[in-house]
Amino acid sequence: MIVSISVLCLPVVAGQSSDGRTFFDRSPRLVRNFVSRPIARFPSTYEFTIAIPADAGAPLQAITVSQDDSQSVEFDPSKSVAFLGDRYGAGIQLPLASIGGTESSHPGKTTIVFAQPVQPGSTVTIAVEAKRNPNSGGIYLFGVTAYSVGDKANGLFLGYGRLTFYDQGG
Repeated sequence: MIVSISVLCLPVVAGQSSDGRTFFDRSPRLVRNFVSRPIARFPSTYEFTIAIPADAGAPLQAITVSQDDSQSVEFDPSKSVAFLGDRYGAGIQLPLASIGGTESSHPGKTTIVFAQPVQPGSTVTIAVEAKRNPNSGGIYLFGVTAYSVGDKANGLFLGYGRLTFYDQGG
């Protein structure tokens, strides 16, 4: 008796569903957050460092930072930068395709799109400029969402960057 078995092999792209949506096979991680001047009402730079695992399955195309609080800061998109590495200014500056956000309904939100996707196995730091820190001291949460390459990329929420601000003089 001869048995014939056929297996249909369709090409599959890692990190892409059948409807074209792209995703990470393994999640990037928010590994560090930092504020340059943690004093209420002062202008400051907020840094968020993301590690992309070697087996992420897709490169990183964009990052959104969004304050999760009613007392919003206002970001200045024109002063946002990104670097390869785990410290602002310590690595190679990455060209950005676009920097957006600061919509009137949510001024504490900005999206940074890389001109060239950041490859798996890399670490990237984005630095966003706040025109002014929150009006009062306290702990504030900034949600960080990563987007893989592709027109139909699903955002992956990485977690909150927790920044602490102090009232002036205290």
